[in-house]
Amino acid sequence: MDVQATGVRDVESLDTEYKYIVHVRGLETFRNVMRQEGINIPETSNPHASLTSTKRLDMKSYKENGLVWSYSIIRVTRNEDVIEEG
Repeated sequence: MDVQATGVRDVESLDTEYKYIVHVRGLETFRNVMRQEGINIPETSNPHASLTSTKRLDMKSYKENGLVWSYSIIRVTRNEDVIEEG
């Protein structure tokens, strides 16, 4: 494996965040599972939860196991460009 490519991939992952929009079947169970992942879901959330994480969560298995009805995963990347130096 190319060491340089791995380094670039590591830097990109630091600038990547995932936003999840989830239609939850069992809200309390989902909250507990997310808590184990280090993500807090507010008590005021309804069956549609929105959360962000730097980790890519396995929503497909949550859906297959009946924990969620549906989900969307949005990758949010942050790019920084130097526009001026003095």
